[in-house]
Amino acid sequence: MNRIVVIGSSCAGKTTFARSLAEHMGSLHIELDAVHWGPEWTERPREDVRREVEQLTEAEQWVRVRS
Repeated sequence: MNRIVVIGSSCAGKTTFARSLAEHMGSLHIELDAVHWGPEWTERPREDVRREVEQLTEAEQWVRVRS
């Protein structure tokens, strides 16, 4: 498995699990909240977020969290 999406409900431990899994696999950990939100929880422009997600997911191997 090279690309894994971790899905679950709020506060279920998705980010902690995904971070640990990515570290174990030696792969990139993509946290969409960190990409989507700017300083003080301000929403980043949709096109900026889309562009960054596209760049991050070009990698051969990654683990991503999706709520």
